[in-house]
Amino acid sequence: MDPTRWLTADEQQLSSRALRTGLALSGLDLDALWSRCVALEEFPAMPWLAAVLDDSQARTAHQHDVIAQALNDTFLDDGQDHPVRYTAQLADEPPI
Repeated sequence: MDPTRWLTADEQQLSSRALRTGLALSGLDLDALWSRCVALEEFPAMPWLAAVLDDSQARTAHQHDVIAQALNDTFLDDGQDHPVRYTAQLADEPPI
C-alpha cells in the first residue's frame, strides 16, 4: 500500500472512528497524543490532528498510521496489545 495516498471517504470515516476510540481508551488528551505523534516524526499542528479526529480533515495512509502508532505505543507501554488499526486493517471487522 502506498503510504502517500490519500484515504478514500470510507477509509477516512473508519480512520476517524478508530482513532477517536483509541484516544478515548488510551486516556490521553489531545495534547499528549499530538506530542507522541511529534516524537515519532515531524507532524502537522495540533489543530490539524483535532480536525482528523473530527473527520473534517483529509489524511494520507501514512498520517493515519503515525497517529495509530502513537496511540498503540501507549497501550504497549501499559503491557497491552495494540488495538488501533493501521491503514491496511481499517476495513477488518470488528473495528475499534
